[in-house]
Amino acid sequence: MRLRANLRLFLLPVLLLLPAVALADHRSDAERAQRRLDAAEARIRQVCWELDQARASLDAAISRRNSALSDYDAIAQVANLAAAAITDAQGAVEAAARAAQAAAERAAERR
Repeated sequence: MRLRANLRLFLLPVLLLLPAVALADHRSDAERAQRRLDAAEARIRQVCWELDQARASLDAAISRRNSALSDYDAIAQVANLAAAAITDAQGAVEAAARAAQAAAERAAERR
C-alpha cells in the first residue's frame, strides 16, 4: 500500500507535467517553423530584388546595344554616301580626261 501511495505521489506530478512538456515541444516546433518561414520569405524578397536588378541591367545593356546599332547604321549610311560620291567623282575625272584627250587630239589635227 505504501508503494502505491509513493507511486501515486511520483506519478501525479509526472502526469501533470507531461502535457506541459508536450505543449512546449509543439510550441518550440511551431516557433522553429515560423523562423524558417520568415527566413525563407526574406530570401524570396532578396531574390526578387536581385532579379529586378538583373532585369534593370539587362534593359540598360539592350538600350546601349540599340544605341550602338543605330550609330552603326548612321555611319554605314554616311560611308555609302561617301562611296557614291567617290564613284561620281571618278566618273567625272574620267569624263574630263576623255574630254581633254579629245581636245588634245583635235588640237593636234589642226596643226
